[in-house]
Amino acid sequence: PFIYVKNYGSAVVIGVLIAIVNGATTWLLGQVGIAVNTASLTLAWLVLNIFSIMLVDKLVAGFRVRHFWGAAIFAVLVIFINFGLTQILSGIF
Repeated sequence: PFIYVKNYGSAVVIGVLIAIVNGATTWLLGQVGIAVNTASLTLAWLVLNIFSIMLVDKLVAGFRVRHFWGAAIFAVLVIFINFGLTQILSGIF
C-alpha cells in the first residue's frame, strides 16, 4: 500500500493537520498575491496537497506515505472529497 495509517485516532489527527497545513499555505499564498482556486483541479492545488501530505507524513508517527506517487494519489482523493463536500455543504448552508 502507498499509505499507512495506524488507527482511527491517527486518521483524525491526519485529517485535521492536512486541513490546517492546506489552510495556512493557501492563506500565505494569498498574502503574497498567488490565488489558488479551491474549487478547481489546478496543478497548483494538487502540488499544495502533495506538499501538505508529505509534511504531515513527517509530523505524525502513525502515518506513512511510501513515496511521492502515493502522496499524489492521496492528494487527488483529497481534492475529490473536498470538492464533493463543498458541493454538498453549499446546498445545505
